[in-house]
Amino acid sequence: MPPSLCFGISHSRSLGHYLTELAILQNSIIMASFEEDGRYVEMVRVVVHTRGPRSPKGVNHWSIYLILANNEGSIRINMRSEVEDPKGIFEVTSHTYTDCNSRIASWDFPGNGSVPVASFYGLIYALGRHRYMMTRDDSGCRWWV
Repeated sequence: MPPSLCFGISHSRSLGHYLTELAILQNSIIMASFEEDGRYVEMVRVVVHTRGPRSPKGVNHWSIYLILANNEGSIRINMRSEVEDPKGIFEVTSHTYTDCNSRIASWDFPGNGSVPVASFYGLIYALGRHRYMMTRDDSGCRWWV
C-alpha cells in the first residue's frame, strides 16, 4: 500500500513545500483508487517522452500507460525523483487520453482486456517496484520501466 502522509502546518515551511505535499497527497488519493480500480486494461504502452528540445544530448523520460478498454482513457504509471535525491517517487495518474503529445517513441503490448487495473498495482507492489533508486545522472527511469 502507498505510505501514509501527514499534512500539517508549520510556520517554518515555504509555500513551495506545501504545494509539494499537496501534490503528493493528491497522488496518494489517485493511487488508493488505483489499488481498487476494476476497469480493464486493453493494452500496455511503454512511452519515451521528450523533456526538452529533441537532440542527441536531449533528456528523455520513460513511462508506462495502461490503455483502458472501451475508450475510457489511460492510467500513467511513472517513477520520478526530485533534484539531487535519487529516491524514486512512484506516481499513478488517470487521463482521458491514450496517446501523449510529448511521445518520441512507444511500444504497444496488446492484452485481452480481462486484466483489471488493480492487478497491475498488486504486481508492482508485490515485486517491490514502487521502491526504486534513480541514477544520479537522471537516467534511471528507463531501467525502472
